[in-house]
Amino acid sequence: MALFLLFQPIIRINYLNMKSKIEEMKELYPIGSIIEGEVYMLVPFGIFLKIDHPTFMGLIEIIDIKDKQELFDYSSFPPIASKIKGRVMGYQPDNNQIYLSVKPSIMEDN
Repeated sequence: MALFLLFQPIIRINYLNMKSKIEEMKELYPIGSIIEGEVYMLVPFGIFLKIDHPTFMGLIEIIDIKDKQELFDYSSFPPIASKIKGRVMGYQPDNNQIYLSVKPSIMEDN
């Protein structure tokens, strides 16, 4: 029981840090806003972007690249270090990720 009490404050601190992290993400990068990033990693499920923040990164998943659901050609990924813009669709504070979409239908200004 003493061991549980020892770790209980640490759990609360981590929860508070996570909560403030998502609040910071929402404040800096609101849903629907467009941000620019630099491609720094290509993975089988998408593209990671460096954005203008020391700890957050952008993630564009394959399903958020094209409007049509078709076989994806990985050779159409943008090259490393290229700049691209994406619309903020959501957040994953546990991984410091901001989900972005570059689908043409999403990127069109309404």
